[in-house]
Amino acid sequence: MFREKLGEMIAKFHASLETTTGAKDALRNVCQIHFTVLENNPDLAFVTQIELRQSSLELRKEIGKIIKPYIVLIERIIKQGIEEKVFRDDLDVKLTRLLIFGSMDEVVTSWLISGQKYSLVGQLDGTITFFLKGLEP
Repeated sequence: MFREKLGEMIAKFHASLETTTGAKDALRNVCQIHFTVLENNPDLAFVTQIELRQSSLELRKEIGKIIKPYIVLIERIIKQGIEEKVFRDDLDVKLTRLLIFGSMDEVVTSWLISGQKYSLVGQLDGTITFFLKGLEP
């Protein structure tokens, strides 16, 4: 199920990138899709954020393989931003991709722990502003 749902999310990311106007827009789209899909599917969010983290080491390794295309997509956006000169050229791309993914991940986890008392998608602007301030030259 996790593989299927993440595959659907990645397909949405790729489709959204076809209409973006640059790396900043692409990063915003990825974050918006991430938050929207999980807000609209709280059971999926719970499984991905809470249940799977308590799984065996072997299962966590398999999850890592499933998530890899998502991480690679974020890396591609970072490289694009550097090429466009809208992101700093001194970024450690591999670390930055993990920080972006991890930040979105934590926003979702906090939303779940709060009992979903606020809109996850409502966190989009603050999250993107935080990312872009750290990435811009």
